[in-house]
Amino acid sequence: MIVPTSPEFLALCQSQMLVLSQALGVTSTAVYLADHRVEPDETGQSSPALIPVYAYPERSNLRSEADQRYLPEDAPPDSAQIGPAAITPGADGAVITSPFEGKSGPNHSLGLDGEPSGQRLVLPMAYDEVLLGVLVCSRPRPWAENDQRQAEQVASSLAIACVLDQRGQWMQRQLQQTYLDQQHQSEHFHDLLHQFRNPLTAMGTFGRLMLRRLEPEDKNYSAAEGIVRESDRLQDLTRQFDAAVADGDLRLERSPTQPSTAALALPSADNSQESTRPGRSGEGLMGQLSLEALPVDDILKPLLASAGAVAQERQILMGQGLVEHLPPVWMDSGALREVLSNLLDNALKYSPAGAWVWVATGLLKQVENQEYQGIAVGDTGPGIPAADQGRVFERSYRGVQAEGTIAGTGLGLAIAQDLIAAMGGSIELYSPAALSGLVPAATETTGPGSVFILWLRQAEAQESA
Repeated sequence: MIVPTSPEFLALCQSQMLVLSQALGVTSTAVYLADHRVEPDETGQSSPALIPVYAYPERSNLRSEADQRYLPEDAPPDSAQIGPAAITPGADGAVITSPFEGKSGPNHSLGLDGEPSGQRLVLPMAYDEVLLGVLVCSRPRPWAENDQRQAEQVASSLAIACVLDQRGQWMQRQLQQTYLDQQHQSEHFHDLLHQFRNPLTAMGTFGRLMLRRLEPEDKNYSAAEGIVRESDRLQDLTRQFDAAVADGDLRLERSPTQPSTAALALPSADNSQESTRPGRSGEGLMGQLSLEALPVDDILKPLLASAGAVAQERQILMGQGLVEHLPPVWMDSGALREVLSNLLDNALKYSPAGAWVWVATGLLKQVENQEYQGIAVGDTGPGIPAADQGRVFERSYRGVQAEGTIAGTGLGLAIAQDLIAAMGGSIELYSPAALSGLVPAATETTGPGSVFILWLRQAEAQESA
């Protein structure tokens, strides 16, 4: 236990001592807290030390050795031996015995201010079978049973307040440590971003130099285009990462390391519905999306060129069923690029050699007078077990893939669903792939496979004009 107390706990002690004085006629009181950080003695046993934290009336000479004046000279027993003060009838009323059962000492004959021991009441402050401290009260007249119960309630209230006070101090230290850890983490992120930009810029430069030296009909020209395109994509993601870290730094600077009293007030009726839900902000991965009416082909064709190169290296067959001259859909081009990249990456990553990965467009459906256009990304890989299908869009959930050897984070589909929802669309999953009715006839099936269909709102002619 940590002995230092907060000003709030001392203020509570003061108010409770005033209650004891006015209601019960107590003339002297003292509050001691138990310090359990005591080294064991020669026998291997240790008893908590009692440290004074408050006295009424206030004394300048209040000693730190609690048991030298107010308590038995012997060290108090452990919490299991501490019991409430007992009431023993006597000729002149109730005689109060110490809660330190079986302990005795010469100082038991003195009260706080020299009163006879019969007028002194010693009460343990215990919570959940742990001794937290001791409340010592003294008054001129004997203690009646009802008065003692009131004093015990005060001791119990102080014990609970002590627990809350210590928990508050612990949380304050945790908050300060978290603040320091976040500062260190932010500095580390900035360092990594700085070092990441240099090779990324060099990669983009090399790709552009290759494009200048290659003829468009060269078989390597599309590969060079892919290098430039992906380096530009990484540059864009790096800028977003930098902005997110900067935003985190700003929030960290504005966040107090110690809450004010006003911050602890109950919410008013005006803002009682507001909440600070943990997790990602509403703007998502790409920040605030900007929707435009654009054709799907503008996004798909460059991605398919890059995916084709990866498929060739992994001996996976690529299929395309793109319908030309489709109406535009409402999209954020960067967001849709990330969604399709995640789906293609997953299909290529989990499909074995000899499997098929394909993309199809031209799917249409109508929901409440709104036309939706679909983009299907399918494969003939291992498929997704039925038990996992209800959770594949949860963040960090990998299901059966977590038991395999293919590395992953379980974030790709969650990011895709968030971005599609932000564009007013949705994602459907079919596994086995045959359930979708979209498996190309010429495709050789090597596994049950999966099909993801992205549905985006189709722009009306007057909207896209």
